Amino acid sequence: MKLRVLNGSEYGLKTGMEYQLSDAPFSIGRETENDLVISDASVSRKHCIFRKEGDSWIVEDNHSMNGFSINDKKIDGASEIFNGDIIKVHDVLLQVVDEKKQEAPKQIIIPPKPQVKITPDASLASASAPIVADEEESSGKAGIIFKSVLLAVILGGCVWMLIQILAKKNDKGGGVQQAQTVEQAEPPAAGEKENVGGNASTLLSEEDLKELKAEPQQPVTQKNGNAGEWMSQQKDEARGNIRASRRQQDDAEAPALILVESEPAGAEILIDKVACGKTPAVIRDAETGRHTLELSLPGYEKLVTQIDVPDEPPEKPYKLTLKQGIVSVVTEPAGAWVWEGRQFKGVTPLLIENMMEGSHELLIYGPGCDVHKETVEITPAKGEELNITLKSALGGLEVITRPADCNIYLNGVLLGKTKEREDNPVYSEQLVIPNIMAGNYVLKIEHPSGAYVNGNITVPKHSNCVQRAMLWVPTHKLKLLDGSVIIGMLLEKNEQGDIVMELPTRRPERYLKPQIDSLDVMDAEEAKEVVEKYSKANRSVAGSSARADSNVLTAEDLAGKAESISSQSFNQIYQNRQLTITGKPSMMMKEGGLYTVMFGMKVKCVFSQGTPQSDYDAMSDAKGEGNSITIRGVCSGKANDVVTLKNCILVAD
Repeated sequence: MKLRVLNGSEYGLKTGMEYQLSDAPFSIGRETENDLVISDASVSRKHCIFRKEGDSWIVEDNHSMNGFSINDKKIDGASEIFNGDIIKVHDVLLQVVDEKKQEAPKQIIIPPKPQVKITPDASLASASAPIVADEEESSGKAGIIFKSVLLAVILGGCVWMLIQILAKKNDKGGGVQQAQTVEQAEPPAAGEKENVGGNASTLLSEEDLKELKAEPQQPVTQKNGNAGEWMSQQKDEARGNIRASRRQQDDAEAPALILVESEPAGAEILIDKVACGKTPAVIRDAETGRHTLELSLPGYEKLVTQIDVPDEPPEKPYKLTLKQGIVSVVTEPAGAWVWEGRQFKGVTPLLIENMMEGSHELLIYGPGCDVHKETVEITPAKGEELNITLKSALGGLEVITRPADCNIYLNGVLLGKTKEREDNPVYSEQLVIPNIMAGNYVLKIEHPSGAYVNGNITVPKHSNCVQRAMLWVPTHKLKLLDGSVIIGMLLEKNEQGDIVMELPTRRPERYLKPQIDSLDVMDAEEAKEVVEKYSKANRSVAGSSARADSNVLTAEDLAGKAESISSQSFNQIYQNRQLTITGKPSMMMKEGGLYTVMFGMKVKCVFSQGTPQSDYDAMSDAKGEGNSITIRGVCSGKANDVVTLKNCILVAD
């Protein structure tokens, strides 16, 4: 089945062009999404639809304003079509052609204007011919009959032409008259309620939106994001109400709703020159008919279009076009700083106006994101839209401790505390600390008893740094039948009464029930005393402890090696190596915001930024008491007879 165009060159249609109908619906309307476009204000956005039902073809009116006709018969709703039918949409004629039919299709024949040709009577050819009375009477009768027939033909032609002219005027008259009525609508007086076409037309208030949500509607499709979800709900609710209004358009109480969305949102809405708020909006109680919709937003061209009430809501928001020389920058996440060279342009979302023609390089700094570089070309033809998703520069930290209840410090800042696992109270649950800027940090994990560990860590981009800390914290006091008392951390206790404890030497030991006299829990103060006791004991022997690791030296040994060889040779051996040194600090200071510890005049240790105050206090106590401390850092080399270690940390005993 085909549709053949019989006229419509003023709408860009070519006479004789044929459109093939298939199993898919075929639509006619003024919007470009239709299969056949008739760009006239009297044609609705989607005017009518052709579809196949079994072996038959149906054409159905899609709630258009002016409808259509088949063979000069006005059609309401749907009608079956046949080979040769003439379908009229506005003033465009389409002929149904069924290629399976053998007989020729019907054609419209526009009768030509009658012409009168006067032929001289042969009886008058000769003035001298004799005239008989009977012949004269017969000739008079024939003349009267001829004139009567001629007059009837002329009158018939005139009547036919008059009918065609009136029919054409009626087809156009409804839309024109309604359009004129809308244009003549006067704005409301001060204090009165705004209206469109005479009926109340207002933005939905919060209560109105609640009423719409309470009514049974079409299923709502949820979308990610609060703004997108809200807009989706409003759009679907408005669609449901508009469809209900269309189904009940004969009911005087059925509301007439208009859904107005724009991309981007926030455009000022004018309907027939009456302000109706900003997009997105649902406008109710609009008068049935055609209206003029205007959308305006700073930096964008004004959009003007015609809408019908009632009608199906548009499938997509109205797309606004940027003006020339304007750049729109939208980032995810929002709040990014936009720079061009040394000139700060603003914070996203942002409209940059009056940009010169040519190439521009923009640098975009998002919160917690990598710097984004974007090159934009400015032309006289149009503006430019930049929609940029920034890459996160953040990482995270995952910590598991044994035991639980440990405080987590990063560069001296408390970030959280681990919690006890329900299935295994010896260990903590995993503590996840997100949104940390990638880079190097000093991590310290400290138990309330005073036991702690610390060290340098690197937080990577787009992933987490995973740390497991095994601290020795005295939790129980075990008394055996032989009278000995053992202090340690309880690791396990089975149903038979046997226990496993970790001793201060970090060695686990199992004790059977027949050996045990009692097992008591130590309170917090007892645990602190034990931890402090073992810490002092370890510090007192640190200076004399032999280390198997060649990177572990006393401060005196390191200074001696530096004096015994040249600076070049020393740097070749030790530069950029991690060293651990022990010794008694001779001087402590703070330079440029960093703690510095001196061992004599030859070894200098510069601590990392963010070193906890507690570490500084511990080193001060050791210096005051004459005790040794252990420090780990990266050797930067020997210069001016001084060996320097950087990014140092205090090593826990």
